[in-house]
Order: sequence, then C-alpha cells, then structure tokens
Amino acid sequence: MSAIGYLVAWRIVRLLPTQLARKIFAQLAMIAYRKNGKGVMQLRKNLAVVTGKSGFELDELVKDGLVSYSRYWVEAFQLPSYSDNKVMQMVKIANSEILLDPLKQKQGVVVAVAHLANWDLAGRWFAMQAGEVITVAERLKPERVFKAFLEYRKSIGLIAFPAADRATVPALKAALTDGKLVALVADRDMSSSGIEVEFCGEVCTMPSGPAALAYATNSVLTTACLFNEPTHLGGFIDSPIEFDKTLSREAAIAKATQQMADRFTKYVQDHPTDWHVLQRLWRINA
Repeated sequence: MSAIGYLVAWRIVRLLPTQLARKIFAQLAMIAYRKNGKGVMQLRKNLAVVTGKSGFELDELVKDGLVSYSRYWVEAFQLPSYSDNKVMQMVKIANSEILLDPLKQKQGVVVAVAHLANWDLAGRWFAMQAGEVITVAERLKPERVFKAFLEYRKSIGLIAFPAADRATVPALKAALTDGKLVALVADRDMSSSGIEVEFCGEVCTMPSGPAALAYATNSVLTTACLFNEPTHLGGFIDSPIEFDKTLSREAAIAKATQQMADRFTKYVQDHPTDWHVLQRLWRINA
C-alpha cells in the first residue's frame, strides 16, 4: 500500500461498518493471493516451516492467513474510533493480572508478543487498564507514514519510540524503572544483532531486547498469545519467565530468549493463520 493509501485508509475505513470493511479487505486479500507477490511467497515459506504442510493444505493456510491479516488492517484503521466500551467487548485475554498486578506495586513489566492477530488492539485494551503501554516502532518510509503510525499508536494509548534511535533503550529502561508496561513484538529477524534460537524447529535469531531490558531493570518478563475468534480477540498472558541467576548475564538473557522462542513456537503452531509474518525469518528460507 502506498503512503497516500495508508493515510486515506485511516480516514475512510473507520467510516465503514466493520463487517462490510472486513468483506472488502478479505477480497483484497484474495487478489493479493492470486498475484502471489514476494510477501505472499514468503508467508507460504514461513507457514510451511510452522506447520510442515505443503500443496493444497498449505495454500489454504496461506489464504486464511491473508484474510486474518486483512482483518488486522480493518481493526487497525478503525481502532482510533472505537469506544472504550467496544474495546472491552472485543478483547478477552486471560491471566491479565500477570501484567497488571506488578504495575500496582510499581514494578516494571516486559511482555514479548509475536505477530499474532491484532497486537495493537490488545495494546489498547491494556492501556485502558494500565494508563499507557510503552513500545517500539520500526521506522517506515516515507517519514509522513512513520509519523502517522506514531500518532495512531499514541491515539490508542501506545507510546512508541523509534527502534533505531540511541535514546530509545534508555527511555525503555526509565519507563520500566518507573513501573510501566513495555510491550515488544519479538518474532523478528535480527541476524546482525540478535540471539540465535530454535523456533518451530529451525534456527533463527530473535531480539535480545525483551530479556535484556527485564534483566537490567529487575522487571517481570513474560509473553502473550493472541488469536482471532469470530466475535473478538482472544488470548492469554503466560507465566513469568524466571532468569537463571547462576548463569552469567549474557547466558541468562540467552536462555530466557530461548524460552520466549519456545513459547512462540507453541502459540504460532496452535494459531498459524493468525501469524502475520511476510518477511524472512529463518536461515533455511532466505
């Protein structure tokens, strides 16, 4: 989608009835499937690793995955116009106290999430209860689209810092020290600077950020699983990941990151069509 397309969609899609917008975007998803562009081909490779399927079964997963991804965009474009009451009705996440209770005691919490379902919608749901959610945003081009994304997230209670800025890590540490909730999408290829892990049975690298930040600030570290239900966003907060203090800092962070990847493996394999990764992740499917 072009820069102008994003900016127009934020204004137009929110005016449409949700079910109509979903139907339109589902048709656009099928057009993308038939075009079989680079992103669709990469999604096919990714889902093959996750599920071990091929042929017709894999293609059906790809179609369902693209429709699920189109639902994410409908909700993202409409989210700023949703009332708090509507958001509460749209989200049902179990074990939310794992995130919220430490915040009441002014202890920071880092929750790592995969690209599952609608993490922005979950973020607003938690922001309504926690005051705000701190996160990181990858810098987009052109700049006006990136600024629009930052403003969009701010409008739903997510304070996003640019990923590559030098000031971002200190800002995240300060937020955690102040007892805030930091949510980080962590199933991303970090081949140049990440930690090597096994994910869905294959080797890739994942960011050290969630574990490193939690370790440095004595914050709670955990993960969340999200998935789409017909009428709402479902999910749960998993139990905290404990650091092995008998290990060195680097080894403890690496072990925690592998535990995070193990959880993501289960989440993604349980909900493959809600996993929206259209970029390279594993070394085997570069």
